[in-house]
Amino acid sequence: MINECQPTAVLLEEIKQLRRELAEANSIINAIKHGEVDALLISEEFNDQVYVLKGADHIYRVLVEEMQEGCATIAANGIILFCNKNFADIVKLPLNRIIGSSIYNLIKPQNTGDFSSFLSAHGGSFKAEYSLRTGDGFSTPVIMSAISITLGSDTFSCLVVTDLTNQRRSEQFLQMIFNQAKEPIIACDRDGRITQANPAAVAMLEEELVGNYFDTVVPLVRISDGTKFQLNQAIDSNSSYGIEVQHTQCNSPPLTLLINAGRFNADDEDTLIGCVVMLTDITDKRLLAEELARLDRLNVIGEMAAGIGHEVRNPLTTVRGYLQLFTRKSKYADDHEQLAIMIEELDRANLIITEFLSLAKNKSVELKPGNLNDTIQALFPMLQADAFRLGHEIHVDGGNTEVICYDDKEIRQLILNLVRNGLEAMATSGILTIRTYSENDKIILAVQDTGIGISEKIINKLGTPFVTTKEAGTGLGLSICYRIAERHDAKIEVKTSSEGTTFLVKFKVHHVGP
Repeated sequence: MINECQPTAVLLEEIKQLRRELAEANSIINAIKHGEVDALLISEEFNDQVYVLKGADHIYRVLVEEMQEGCATIAANGIILFCNKNFADIVKLPLNRIIGSSIYNLIKPQNTGDFSSFLSAHGGSFKAEYSLRTGDGFSTPVIMSAISITLGSDTFSCLVVTDLTNQRRSEQFLQMIFNQAKEPIIACDRDGRITQANPAAVAMLEEELVGNYFDTVVPLVRISDGTKFQLNQAIDSNSSYGIEVQHTQCNSPPLTLLINAGRFNADDEDTLIGCVVMLTDITDKRLLAEELARLDRLNVIGEMAAGIGHEVRNPLTTVRGYLQLFTRKSKYADDHEQLAIMIEELDRANLIITEFLSLAKNKSVELKPGNLNDTIQALFPMLQADAFRLGHEIHVDGGNTEVICYDDKEIRQLILNLVRNGLEAMATSGILTIRTYSENDKIILAVQDTGIGISEKIINKLGTPFVTTKEAGTGLGLSICYRIAERHDAKIEVKTSSEGTTFLVKFKVHHVGP
């Protein structure tokens, strides 16, 4: 107790001494709080006592401070006794606001139950993926790993926190690419079972993909040799990129696909753990290439026809004239039959040349406004006579069509060729139907027969000169139809089955007049 009789100067000196001791004590307390003190040396009258602070080993403290993960020591009641700088960086709070606060301030309420049970168990370990609330009002995805440690009568938990922010962002970025990619992408495990499929794959294949085997739900055939595509074989080989395959779906036309398959290996090892398959639909591209090749062949024939057609026709006309002259002379009376055959064959050759000239690319056409129904009605008596001669029926179903611009002579030839092909493709008592109708911005001319259909070997070659199934045919009739359609900016499509074939000529509507 301070003596009231002591001089004022002595009292002031004692006050200064007490303030120095208090400042020193505060400094020690702060050093202990921040982990800067390993031990305390307390001097007593007879000896000095050394108290080593729990968990304050200098080497391990340096390790904790330098580690990349966040680290903290948690008391049984959830109070944070210590944390390193990385932990503070993860939760975006200063150290002095973290140490001494509750860990439950950082854990979202829905996750506190599991961690509280771990702390109250006073033993074991804990690992879970959480989202820690941060000082900026957001949250950070982390993996929390903890283990209980008992020192004397006290139990603590050592907590290690791994920041998953960059990993989650990368996963979200890859998932966004996966979902938004226009190309179908399918991920499979090592056994070929589908684990993921992006929306483009589901839309194209129209199948329940995830959980099923790739080769089962996506049956593919190699176009090069017609063999079945096997996913495992493609991945194990070095030629798993750019393979052209065909996929056939129920009630849908077959798709031509370009397949690329890449494998996932375990780290740097050559052990397969999965694969990714990308499918590119090249159906339209392949059809376009075939169409361009067909048109190129037509151009060659057309140019040839334009070059030599007139030159060949002139001598044929001269020969035919002499043959007709011979038929009028009595000395050739016994040869009339042979002369008639020769004239018939010359007429047939002349007809072929005429058809060749119809293939000429630069043939001029005179486009005038008209209605397809009028042209069909004008031809109907001739078409009906042909049908009657072959024992068939012919029906006309003229719809409400708009006026379009076309060359009447050429369209007549196109209709005649398509109808005669249809009549000749049917057995006795067949029915041929001619229909016209509007569809979107197009006028459709449909010629449908009830024949046996066209074989797959021929269907892809339709329109190619000299390709025919008729014994006496030249194979130029359909070629002329395709060329006429091309000159009218129209397109011919074919639908065929065992119940018959339909040729669809689709004309674009060009509005005429006001």
